[in-house]
Amino acid sequence: MAKSNLHASERDARILQEVRQLPLVTVQDLADKIGSSLATVRRDLTRLANSGLVVRVHGGARLPDPPSLKGQSNVSSSSQLNVGAKQAIARHASSLCEAGDSIIIDGGSTTNAMSEYLPKSGLQILTSSFVIAERLIRQTENRVILPGGELYRQQGVILSPYDEPSVSNYFASTLFMGVLGISESGLRQSDPLLVRVEKMLIEQAERIVVLADHSKFTNKGNLRCCRLESINILVTDRNPPVQIERALLEAGVEIMLAPALSVLK
Repeated sequence: MAKSNLHASERDARILQEVRQLPLVTVQDLADKIGSSLATVRRDLTRLANSGLVVRVHGGARLPDPPSLKGQSNVSSSSQLNVGAKQAIARHASSLCEAGDSIIIDGGSTTNAMSEYLPKSGLQILTSSFVIAERLIRQTENRVILPGGELYRQQGVILSPYDEPSVSNYFASTLFMGVLGISESGLRQSDPLLVRVEKMLIEQAERIVVLADHSKFTNKGNLRCCRLESINILVTDRNPPVQIERALLEAGVEIMLAPALSVLK
């Protein structure tokens, strides 16, 4: 292999061109196409990764996630965290439903788990979560309503692209919603799409029930979805930190601790 005479900036341009064309490129492939040594390509990839232009993976590199997806909640990955706590919370929240209720279930890893514990019939359920809708249709006889709009795969929610939301005429006794973080100032998310959905749904329910495991008391998020005064009940697995607990109680929020599943069996 002839030694490459390309300058670093020229190699960077060639590397980025290759990375944009394939989901994943290997160090060996880049070395062959650019005419540089493996060591040089590795150093180039490290420099590009430090600049946020590529993501290093074992043996190669790929493009980073699009900017519009950075920081967004990935339901499939977050569902693997604190599984037992989330199931316990979902079970306890489901016990707040009664036959004949019209409810709304927001998308999220903890709210998704509610589909396993809800009554098998007698409910009218509107959900923006494709995952929840699919499970409810398959496993229950409840009436399931989906909003019109586009399915956002990363978040697993359906959102209308129009200014007038398709759920504006649907009113529920209770909204069950998840959250990325809880602080003294309110509920937090990092995804503008989810904030838009949740702000819309909050207006359509008489009672707001938030499902959040203990990790959400330290995971703040950078966007406020609503103030604590907007919610009625928090279902969690542990007592919140003192400052957050005080803020919740001052806002009139009822804190419900979900019994562990092992206790319920």
